[in-house]
Amino acid sequence: MSRSKEIKIGILAIVSSVLLYTGFNFLKGSDFFSQIKQYYVYLDNVNGLTISNPVMLNGLAVGRVSDIVVLQNDQHRMKVALQIRSDLALGKGTQAILGDNGLLGGKMIELKITAEKPLIENGGTLVGKLQEGMMASITKKADPIIAQTDSLMRTVRHTLKGLDGMQDDLKVILSNIKQMTGSLNNTLQKGDIDRLLANANQASQNLTQLLKDLQPIPNKVSIIADKFTKLDLDQTMKQAQEAMTKMNGLMSDLQQGKGSIGALLKTDSLHKSIVKLTQDLDKVVIDLRENPKKYIDLNVIERKKK
Repeated sequence: MSRSKEIKIGILAIVSSVLLYTGFNFLKGSDFFSQIKQYYVYLDNVNGLTISNPVMLNGLAVGRVSDIVVLQNDQHRMKVALQIRSDLALGKGTQAILGDNGLLGGKMIELKITAEKPLIENGGTLVGKLQEGMMASITKKADPIIAQTDSLMRTVRHTLKGLDGMQDDLKVILSNIKQMTGSLNNTLQKGDIDRLLANANQASQNLTQLLKDLQPIPNKVSIIADKFTKLDLDQTMKQAQEAMTKMNGLMSDLQQGKGSIGALLKTDSLHKSIVKLTQDLDKVVIDLRENPKKYIDLNVIERKKK
């Protein structure tokens, strides 16, 4: 009876161990109810990749990392074994890309399958690639922002140092503002504002009176304009036209030699006579200067003096 119990307990322990192992591997991604194929990928750096990390295809888990071997004779490269569902046909050039699996820092292998022939057989090698990690990408983008923030902080510190040297100037400015405020209060208390307002009111009244005085001017200007309008401009223009006609007639008579002035202007004989008379007079004057005895008896003059 006791031996039978021991056998049952042993069988139960074995079954429990098998179930535990199966469940553990199932949770790690192993599917015992489907066939799998083994592929390999060579990487220089696995960046924290561990056994049982998932192999993903467009967000679907299609396998897992089954083993990682360090190749000591090949510059310590990593040989990663991948167990992938056998129903997936992996063409030549299919890539196994090592990348991040979420923000918590987990790793995964992302498949990028090609349809190029021939297909990769079980135990074949995939093309390994290393994808830039999410945290590395964030750090790369954050570096310029951090640099700008550091520059801004230096500028702020420099500005604050400059303000420290301006404390005396600020005290002087505040003192001046205080004095101006006191002067304004004194002005308000003395009633200067009231006098200014009274003067402004008086100036406004004077301006109003001036505008009233200027109002008749347009009317007077209108009356003067009416008087100019009523003038007999036609009669004046007629008289001016007649005077211009008479002047034109006079000028025409002069040009034709009519009248004494016209004859003087147009007759050559009169002009010649005048010229000859002028020449004769010049000769007489010259002769008188040179021979005064011919015209004056000097003896008669001397007798009168005696």
